[in-house]
Amino acid sequence: MPRVGLPEFVAALLIGLAAYSGVNCWRTRGQVGWAKAPGRTVECKIRLTHYNAERSDPKVTLDYEYDVFGTTYTGHWTGYWPSDYSPNALPQEQLGVLCNKGYILVVMYDPRDPSQSRLHDSDPGPVVASTLLAFAGAGLLVFYCVKVYPAWKSRHQHRHG
Repeated sequence: MPRVGLPEFVAALLIGLAAYSGVNCWRTRGQVGWAKAPGRTVECKIRLTHYNAERSDPKVTLDYEYDVFGTTYTGHWTGYWPSDYSPNALPQEQLGVLCNKGYILVVMYDPRDPSQSRLHDSDPGPVVASTLLAFAGAGLLVFYCVKVYPAWKSRHQHRHG
């Protein structure tokens, strides 16, 4: 009966890495490719939040609506409004315009379920990182199984054979 040793253990770890990164890549794939629709502010509140005595950040609570194929949907967003990397980005000093009822927004919605929406693009970092990790894990696994593992087993068998 063949013994399981370090070469097989390393192979199992690489298989786990490739599987984990592949599943993670598959899970994050839906974050890109959302459709866009014009939207508008329904209600907005901005309040300052204080982390310490020196700094305060405006936290935005926003209700909005948008139309997709003749159906009006509503959405809600709460958080710190981005000043870049979003089609709705605004400098902090201009956030007040969000409270104008009817202010035009770009709404991103899931084409498979238009009731699911967001106002800001998700950070592409995790999607890119998981894709790169998936390819690297699969490449490393193939390299190990084709080049390293056979040589390792061959050396081990010659020493103990």
